[in-house]
Amino acid sequence: MKGRPSKFQHDDFHPSNILINNKSFSGIIDFQRMDWGDPIHDLHKLGFFSKQVSIEFTKGIIDGYHENQVLNESFWELYALYSAMHIVSALVWGMGRSREQYEVLLKYSLDVIKDHDNFNCVIPKWYANDYHS
Repeated sequence: MKGRPSKFQHDDFHPSNILINNKSFSGIIDFQRMDWGDPIHDLHKLGFFSKQVSIEFTKGIIDGYHENQVLNESFWELYALYSAMHIVSALVWGMGRSREQYEVLLKYSLDVIKDHDNFNCVIPKWYANDYHS
């Protein structure tokens, strides 16, 4: 991660924090987790929350982030790393809330692990068009 840029990030970017009005983007809410860090880190919740809502939307966020250019291996390595790291914090956060919240996050965590073939693959199956629920 040496040499990675440090940029302002929302750090809780997912569909529940995106406002839509009349089928158009209207804004983003919930900035209490904002911080500075690797811009790729701001995408780490896509496989947890956005994928559950829409795989095409989730792919679009990644493609839009890269302005529809070819994604390189280093992006996916960092994306997979940040996704794996998020599993730990998500489960700890869920345990502190409720058993129900923990169970939801455990399911999402297991989905992320499956999508990355136990992290033997850095590109998630939902992006690589190999998604089977």
